[in-house]
Amino acid sequence: MKQYLRVLSFILILSVFPMAVFANPADDQVIEQQTEIINKNPENAVAYFKRGNAYLHNGQYDLAMADENTAIEKKNDYAAAYVIRADCYVKEKDYESAIKDNTTAIEIQPKYGLAYLNRSIDYLVIGKYDLVIADCDKTLELDPTLIRAYHIKGLSLEKMEKNDEAIASYKKIIELGTSTDAKLISEAKNRIIELGGSV
Repeated sequence: MKQYLRVLSFILILSVFPMAVFANPADDQVIEQQTEIINKNPENAVAYFKRGNAYLHNGQYDLAMADENTAIEKKNDYAAAYVIRADCYVKEKDYESAIKDNTTAIEIQPKYGLAYLNRSIDYLVIGKYDLVIADCDKTLELDPTLIRAYHIKGLSLEKMEKNDEAIASYKKIIELGTSTDAKLISEAKNRIIELGGSV
């Protein structure tokens, strides 16, 4: 069970922060366009942010980190740049720095649901389960469409051996999920069965 949750946590991280295996032509185009903008206007924080995000999608994490650092230097209240930089820290397995950046994004923009969701995953990885649940609840309060929060919450509840509550969390995925959430719904059903519940 412990091994399963460790593997599932890693898979969940990858599903929230997609890892690029091959360069995406659309991201390559964004990189090219934003580089032109930066060459014309080196003070454009948005261009650094967009290019950094494209680098992240392409798996070029050092370049992504450098661009997000620059975006933050140019505009220190750029919440989205902190979130992308936190993603870069996750790739380096530096979860404490990722938590710090997601927290900064939340301080700048308190209704940023994705920052809470991402921080909950960081907390899950380092085993701070009460904080995972608090961030998942806040995520869902701000954006009920981010149903991955129910999955992350369920994993945390499992770790805390609160299986009935975990099942209830997974059942919310089945209840609220759409056709685009088929993978998450399937996983929720599997977790419910594994925990002795019924779907």
